Amino acid sequence: MTARHNLGRFEENAGNMDRAVKHWMISAAAGHDDSLEVIRECFVNGHATKDDFEKALRAHQASKDEMKSDQREAEIRRLQLHQKEREEEREEEREEATTTD
Repeated sequence: MTARHNLGRFEENAGNMDRAVKHWMISAAAGHDDSLEVIRECFVNGHATKDDFEKALRAHQASKDEMKSDQREAEIRRLQLHQKEREEEREEEREEATTTD
């Protein structure tokens, strides 16, 4: 959905805020975090309605909820643990290298 978000930026730069907001609404509904933030900024600055922001927020959350699963969450935890273990190993190797010099 980054491409859709970028289309919104392109339209924004061309001065087509209505079209830009539509692109960001679609991207936010697909779970793109930056697009949701831009919609919030558009609401604050008067380029999007409160209804637009609420719709984007609900659709974004629904997309995020749909992507969640126990298996996915377990894999994320496993990868984070693996990454932490690798970082600890690298730190130990650096410490050993400095003590042998």
